[in-house]
Amino acid sequence: MGQPTSDQLRIQFLPRLREELDA
Repeated sequence: MGQPTSDQLRIQFLPRLREELDA
């Protein structure tokens, strides 16, 4: 299993963080 790329982490985490902060 390879590590997730920073791009994947950004794509997955940025929307969630924005939703949580916005809520």
